[in-house]
Amino acid sequence: MERKVTAKEILKDLLFVLPQVESKFGGEEIYKSLICYLKENNWTENESLDVLTIKTVMEGTGLSRQKLSIILKRIYNQLFSSDEIVDFEFSELELVFCVPDSKENHLYRFKGVKHIPKVGENVSLPFLDSKVRSQSFYVESVHHEFRSNKHEIFIGLKSGYFNAYWHFRKEKAWATEEIEFNEMIKLNDYELKKRLGVKKLFYK
Repeated sequence: MERKVTAKEILKDLLFVLPQVESKFGGEEIYKSLICYLKENNWTENESLDVLTIKTVMEGTGLSRQKLSIILKRIYNQLFSSDEIVDFEFSELELVFCVPDSKENHLYRFKGVKHIPKVGENVSLPFLDSKVRSQSFYVESVHHEFRSNKHEIFIGLKSGYFNAYWHFRKEKAWATEEIEFNEMIKLNDYELKKRLGVKKLFYK
């Protein structure tokens, strides 16, 4: 049985692909007031989704609850409940590198990168040597996110060089709950080795 989706759930889902919604439905008069209102307020950009309500949208658009619900469901059904393949276009590609130093992580956005680093690959960032006291890193994790018309790839780096055994040991520790996910993210390799009782690893 298909799960019933509420109008508020539909609204939040559509906000994450609003440019695509505008491209497909913006030319039709019935949808214009809703799309214009959502564009003007940048709900997904200012992290205010939790306070977004159907009543807020009704007041902002002048639409009745019934009409707003009909419009939302019509858009949603055409995008997500159709038996046909629906095309989405994510034309922008950005890489966000999470680069650690001894105290915290720093985020750097890269554009125009042709090759996407994979887990286990080594990365050199010599221009960050003074900032983070290292220029040699390896890719610890890769996460892809699709929203708006953008494909963002988050690359988690660790200082040093990749070691297949150490990577396996960390994943096993997390899977068997020796360590928590937050520890995987926040602790550097030296701290994790100490936490797990790994005395020494040779990098080649």
